[in-house]
Amino acid sequence: MQFPPPVSSPNWRFGPFELDVRAYQLRLEGRAIRLERRPMDLLILLVERRGELVTRQEIVERLWGRDVFVDVDTGVSTAVWKVRAALRDSADSSRYIETVPGRGYRFAAPVEALHPRGDDDQRLAASTPERSEAPVPGPVPAADASIGALGPWQMKTGAAVALMLLVAASVATLLNRSAPSPPSQAVSIAVLPFSSSERGGNDQYLVDGISDDTVASLSQIDPTHLRVIARSSVEAAQRASPPVVDLADALGVTYLVQGRVAAEGDRVRVTTTLVRGKDGREIWSATYDRALTELRALQREVSMAIAGRVRLEVAPERLARLDRRQTENPAAYDAYLHARYFENQRNRESVSRAIQFYQQAVGLDPDYALAWAGLSFTYAASAINSDADPGEVTSRARQAAANAVRANSELPEAQFAAGYVQWLLDWDWQGAESAFRRAIALDASHVAAHRTRGHVLSQMGAHSEAELAMEQTRTLDPLSPMTYALSAQVAYQARDNAAALKYAKRAALVDSRFWIGHMQLAQAYAQTGETDVALETLTDAARFSGGENSKTISLRGYILARLGRTVEAREALHALSALARERYVPPYAFALVHGGLGDRHAVFDWLNRALEVRDVNLIFLPVDPKWDSFRTDERFRALLERCHFARVGS
Repeated sequence: MQFPPPVSSPNWRFGPFELDVRAYQLRLEGRAIRLERRPMDLLILLVERRGELVTRQEIVERLWGRDVFVDVDTGVSTAVWKVRAALRDSADSSRYIETVPGRGYRFAAPVEALHPRGDDDQRLAASTPERSEAPVPGPVPAADASIGALGPWQMKTGAAVALMLLVAASVATLLNRSAPSPPSQAVSIAVLPFSSSERGGNDQYLVDGISDDTVASLSQIDPTHLRVIARSSVEAAQRASPPVVDLADALGVTYLVQGRVAAEGDRVRVTTTLVRGKDGREIWSATYDRALTELRALQREVSMAIAGRVRLEVAPERLARLDRRQTENPAAYDAYLHARYFENQRNRESVSRAIQFYQQAVGLDPDYALAWAGLSFTYAASAINSDADPGEVTSRARQAAANAVRANSELPEAQFAAGYVQWLLDWDWQGAESAFRRAIALDASHVAAHRTRGHVLSQMGAHSEAELAMEQTRTLDPLSPMTYALSAQVAYQARDNAAALKYAKRAALVDSRFWIGHMQLAQAYAQTGETDVALETLTDAARFSGGENSKTISLRGYILARLGRTVEAREALHALSALARERYVPPYAFALVHGGLGDRHAVFDWLNRALEVRDVNLIFLPVDPKWDSFRTDERFRALLERCHFARVGS
């Protein structure tokens, strides 16, 4: 059931805006601003209850009705974003709409009641031609997440329906910026993975690299007026093979970029097409035939052509930054593309190959900041994702990050790499958060910087700020399983078990073979008491990770121990010991199982060993609920002090 605005309501004025409820119109200095039905209903609701907390549940009932059959939680965030965009407002420095973390929203600005205009005035206002409407700043968001908005292609399978409902509901609150006056219409772009003209060829690294570089270059052209959707979300949305119009609508973008790459000998032909999302019309296409040694210049040419077609002006300083992104050495660039290709495969063998190619790239060009940044991140991430020995990777990751910043301090990837090392390996969380902010200032679409900043804030105890950072991440990367998995972790650490379960389920829905998503789902199930389901889910996590690893084994052992199944829990300890005979196993894994068993002496023995080797998993100690029963123990407090973890929350 819908709740239409009461016709007897007055008009309202706040700041330079006037809300005409009877005419169902928002105006700025007499000019109508277009708002869709649900954002308009939301604005009316917030203004009617100005100064009061309006819960998300109340918003859902007002906008969708009580008997809603789709997930509209992030649809609320989308509606809030649209209203904020119309009001030139932002979540970070709100003048009109305040976020009450975990609860809802409040309209905070002073409101003046006006007399309703006469019927003639209302008819005149309602007939205002489109050309007189003031453009709304900010990226173009997705359509309202309702069943009626879905195209027929989505009915192919139940999985496709569920996936695309999730897409539509997930294009949520973007990190808004105040628009200049007069405002320019912002645009949003999704770059579809480029295709190769050679099936089964060995040029896939080149195809993927050109596609990724197009995303990265576009992200830095004009962060204020251009939003670029992350590759992972585009790939997820594309799995159901939707028509272009439906794909653009689901991702909430104005334009789609398509590309095709043909490599032969020392030549490469790249065909790039710009498609308008609302009608699927091809508005520009060009084919470039270049030598492989000219790829760097080709990337710049393609990005600038796209920017020109969507009427973006590139500031000289940003053009200079684009020119400095890549190396002048063609062989180094080729090695870099190989490294990225193997890094994206995310398994032990491919990570080793990626490191080799990154090393080759920086060996050919010691000032190649982008390759240094990639090398640093690959080293550091292997410690948390692949149980690499911190003693073997920390100094290498730290030095590579320093080399990246030295070579190009204005490269967002360099600042991100530096922040990642500070967070995961050096445990300088305040320094890491600052580095991630610098990366975001240089590239507002840098998903990993937004996402990891949210993780850092969560571990520092700043849970409300962490959730805002994750909302921004989900806007830029609305279908990434990693984004949803880390959203689940942030919610879990904030003791919001319902949200943790929701996000973990979405991670598994987006990619049913993503083992980290299943790990998060198992953790969330265990926390809500559904331990049988948690143990089953852990079996899936182990299978999709290529076999049992320290994380799946230790979490299984912890859950079994908490259930009183001591013999089975100790079998997990034996499994960890067997694994440790083959390779490095984090001491934290042993400590976790002993924690479930309640063996405090063994817990602190293993935690102290973990500190000696700088086990990266210790970063979870300050906020992970699994350690709550130890927080009053003086030994636990002393251990946290020795780790020097920063805390800003309770």
